[in-house]
Amino acid sequence: VSRVKYFMNNIIEAITSQNAVYLFYEWESATTIRENIFENPSSKYDLYCGMGYDPLVAAVDASRNWWGTADDDVISSRIFDFSTSSTNAVVSHVPYYLGRYNRTLYNPRANFWTGTLTQNVTWAPSDNPIVFSGLVVPAGIMLTILPGTVVRLQTAASIIINDGGAIISRGTSSDRITFTSFNSPATPGDWKFIKFQEGPVPLSLPPCPNYDGSLSSSFIPLSGTSWCSVLEYSTIMNGGTLGLAAAQVIVKETINNPIIKDCIFSNTGKQHIEIVYQYNNWWRHNYRYTIMNNIFMGGAIKTIVTFWISTRSPVDFVNNTITSDNPYFQVETYSELTFAYNTISHNVYRGDARLIAYGHCIFENNIITHNDFDAIKLLAWAGLTYRFNTISSNVWTRSGWSQSSGLTTGLWVDVESGQALISNNTLSNNTVHNTGGSSVRFEIFTFVSHYRSSITMKFNIIKDNTIVAEIGTCQTIGIVGFAYTILYNEINNPRCVFEIFNHNFYKVDPRLDYNHMMGGIVSVVKNYWGPDTDPQNVPARFAPCISDNNLFKAWIEYSPWLTVPPSHLPSLPVNDDGSTILYPIYLETDPNMKWSGHLAPSSPGSHTVIWPSQLGPYNIRGILIIPVNITLIILPGTTVFMASPASAILVYGSLIARGESDNLITITSPNSIRNSGDCQSIVFVPAQNN
Repeated sequence: VSRVKYFMNNIIEAITSQNAVYLFYEWESATTIRENIFENPSSKYDLYCGMGYDPLVAAVDASRNWWGTADDDVISSRIFDFSTSSTNAVVSHVPYYLGRYNRTLYNPRANFWTGTLTQNVTWAPSDNPIVFSGLVVPAGIMLTILPGTVVRLQTAASIIINDGGAIISRGTSSDRITFTSFNSPATPGDWKFIKFQEGPVPLSLPPCPNYDGSLSSSFIPLSGTSWCSVLEYSTIMNGGTLGLAAAQVIVKETINNPIIKDCIFSNTGKQHIEIVYQYNNWWRHNYRYTIMNNIFMGGAIKTIVTFWISTRSPVDFVNNTITSDNPYFQVETYSELTFAYNTISHNVYRGDARLIAYGHCIFENNIITHNDFDAIKLLAWAGLTYRFNTISSNVWTRSGWSQSSGLTTGLWVDVESGQALISNNTLSNNTVHNTGGSSVRFEIFTFVSHYRSSITMKFNIIKDNTIVAEIGTCQTIGIVGFAYTILYNEINNPRCVFEIFNHNFYKVDPRLDYNHMMGGIVSVVKNYWGPDTDPQNVPARFAPCISDNNLFKAWIEYSPWLTVPPSHLPSLPVNDDGSTILYPIYLETDPNMKWSGHLAPSSPGSHTVIWPSQLGPYNIRGILIIPVNITLIILPGTTVFMASPASAILVYGSLIARGESDNLITITSPNSIRNSGDCQSIVFVPAQNN
């Protein structure tokens, strides 16, 4: 039977081939099989449904037939369809006649649901609903599920909510709604998904119920109000068919973005939640995704995704718990992201857990602990608020976060543009392991600031972290980019070789504007580096400059530093400009501090800096700039060391180095054996007084 609309009033009996009737049709057609007599005990199947499964196509209507028996299980065994092979279409054979000449109809599956709903439906606990094949909730139809209801889905079954349709699954804290497998025992991935997808939308829809039960009418670029779905106090388990592009809940970014609140997700075969942006439906993205107070646990496979959220809508992912071997998650939005008050613990991730926001990102009050994963990457394109998070006792194990850069890092924060505030976080007792590969640098925390962004890092506690690596450099914090303010942090990680590593480069070129050349400097003054505040030991906590063919690592300014943790500081007064006045008693200075950056007089209002020989030698690390209207006077007998081949003095103001015939001023390399080209020396930039 192929491309036949009706197959009715036939007698098919005494057939001895394997299949009495073989049904095949193209997607656009359907066959109704009714009022027939099937009596073929010598055939394996009375009806073989040979076309493929499509969840949007209703089940083949094979009701009102006599099948040679009144036993529902025997009838089911003699029909080859979705129940036999999940790639084949569904055949619905109920109700059926009780005899060849008995016209009494019998339906042993009154609680079975499939096809497309044609009216609003409410499921109560006593209904014991069972879903087989695909159940579609079309536009204008609402499926309401009452507290305490258990919805069982047969193998590879699904519930699909089209745009304009809605599912209201609102349980209570003491009487949850459960979506689970029909099979016993149940296994992860038994059924497919609850899917929200695009579709034709009527111009007028009822108001959308909010998660608190009230009604709202959010704006959409269509006439009428919205119609959205709610999953609240629902337990969703054993879905996400393995091997399919599926999750237990899928949202193909529709008008009716669901609210997902106070749910428990467990034992998925594929993913817990997948939200995918539809590029051709940009006009639909006006609602916030609210995912809050949920528990996600028990991912079945450790190489697949727990969350895959990619959307143009704002996302609120708040107060969720992700635990017990979930393998991975990613949240990406082209709008704002709030990721707050979540607990992520005792998971094994293989891959980067990623949070990406093209709007402003708020990442605060999260607890991330006792996980074994590759890395967490946070990418913010329009500013970042990153505060009050606790990240402790995690293990980062990877052969290289980036094979091209040779860098393994645990926590990567990348700010593309805007301002980033990183404050009051605690990172402690985490471990980065070298497991081989091409990594030559290992870091606990890596910051990336681009030319349109700035990062302020204050009042954080980063201590007792460990890097286990046989090769390469090991540092607590890696700095990439410009415009950093790093003040009043407690950073003490004796099991890391360096506390700060500056990844920035610059090339000495007098033709460049000095502001450009200054870009790579990172200042980490007024931070606490642990109880060893000896000026002879603190400088060793910072990675040195490294040279390569006249391309040099930019330098780190670390002096002065705190002698007590910031939490032990008294309440400090504030200057008129808002900066804090820090008493000198709490500061220590490196007496051999290398000079770099903009030269500034120590006394306000002064325009002169004097270098006497008694305080020398003076070490110039990188580029020392004498700004316009500033004069540096070097007195007789003074020695100035250019500390690296990149060192230079750029004179925009005035330099007066007037020695004496028997008391010379010496400007040279610090090397014991000095060679031509050891340093760059002095560059007088064109100015009026040069």
